[in-house]
Amino acid sequence: MSTDAELTMATTKKTFMDLPREVFLMICAYLTPKDLTRLAHFSKDCYLAVQQPLYEHIDITAIDELRSLVWTLGRWSLIVSHLSAKQRQHWQKLTDAQLCARDIKKVTILVDAATNTKSPLVGVDFARYIGTISRASNNVNIELSLHGKWTMLLMQLSSSTSSLPDVKRLVLCLGGEGRAPVLSVRAPNWDVWDTCFSGSTFPDLKEIEIDTLHGSPAERPETLKAAASANRASHISRYQEDGAVSIPFYGLRKITKLSIKHNDLLTTSTLGNLFCSSIIPAKLTHLEIVNCPMLHQVRDYEDLSILLQRGLPLLQHFRFHLQRNPRGAEHLLAAYYKDTAEHPEWHLCNVVRELGQKIKSLDLALPFACNRMFVPRTKQAPAALAERDWPDIAREPYETLRERLLSAGYKYRRLICWDSVCGKNHEWQDMLDLADNQGDMMSWEIVSNRDKTASWHVSGFLPMSYKSSEVLKRELPLEGR
Repeated sequence: MSTDAELTMATTKKTFMDLPREVFLMICAYLTPKDLTRLAHFSKDCYLAVQQPLYEHIDITAIDELRSLVWTLGRWSLIVSHLSAKQRQHWQKLTDAQLCARDIKKVTILVDAATNTKSPLVGVDFARYIGTISRASNNVNIELSLHGKWTMLLMQLSSSTSSLPDVKRLVLCLGGEGRAPVLSVRAPNWDVWDTCFSGSTFPDLKEIEIDTLHGSPAERPETLKAAASANRASHISRYQEDGAVSIPFYGLRKITKLSIKHNDLLTTSTLGNLFCSSIIPAKLTHLEIVNCPMLHQVRDYEDLSILLQRGLPLLQHFRFHLQRNPRGAEHLLAAYYKDTAEHPEWHLCNVVRELGQKIKSLDLALPFACNRMFVPRTKQAPAALAERDWPDIAREPYETLRERLLSAGYKYRRLICWDSVCGKNHEWQDMLDLADNQGDMMSWEIVSNRDKTASWHVSGFLPMSYKSSEVLKRELPLEGR
């Protein structure tokens, strides 16, 4: 026999709007923007209620979409019905204005110059669009990716002193078809480094990636070996650059992650301006300098050493890849050995050994390396050596090895040597023996391109040996290129 309460519940019509607001928003989180738009057409109350989840995270892939968003944010005269008292009681007595607030949390803007040829974009207008989004929301997180030839847009932003607030992450891939292989550092009257790091154009920037050779990350070489051999450039020393003066980059004070990949505008003078100025990037934890063809281990060893000395004590994650030397350049090894013998404080291997012990993740790819990169061997008891077994952390899947090691409390190290050891009386086997004995909770992967061998060393376990091609010719994931 049914009770009066059960009869009342049976006769009461329940609607989607009777759900608690937390449950409604949880359901909306699983809906696509297209589904949310359809839900908004169901009723005026639904239209009012989906405004927050619909605008919380916005993805923009075309300039016209950006203009449409700005136009919508400026058109605020919404005509909706009032929520009933019963519905408002379930929804924590929120007012109509609170329910329909378009508080944007995150905007991802990715525009490709190759697919946006019909909609020219002027720097002043673009700054106005970003400013409108910033003013419409409280502390919005804007991720901006410019793929292709957007040099003119960036020049306009810089010359007009326009500001793009709340852009927290910036990805620039300024290459593409028809671009000259190497830009002269003297030719442009526009400085990409001043635009990105002055602190005026991007005042809230925290993460940045700059690639001048490719139109998108997908165009980058797919393997480590291919990337190390591509896009070679004629070396330009800092003494050959005109007007190479140190500029204080105030924007570095907020940067937490800096990635400079396949960038033929990065020279030693730029490195000096970025890392040897009076502006200390105290919040910088992640630094990547990968396959920039203007950098040379032999000719720029002093400047690169200063970079390591300044950066290693600050960083938690450092990825530093230099390109291979061309064939027939055996004289470079003799010159590097001679110079580092005279100035051991500038020997890159010495700097890594002395300052790179506390860093969590260190990924190096150098033409020359030697056993000076490792701390001296310590004595181990014979019993401890006899009881060693294979590492309890699986090597595969290789793409997640670094993250799994770090989450388990290990320090991650990888060294790729392209050409040869950089010191006399140093053998590759000496490096393997030292890598096997670098202290507790330490992981070293040593790869020799010349000898076609590689090995993985985890403290307290037996080393694993394999072919170097398993690392150098393995296809890289898109985010690792």
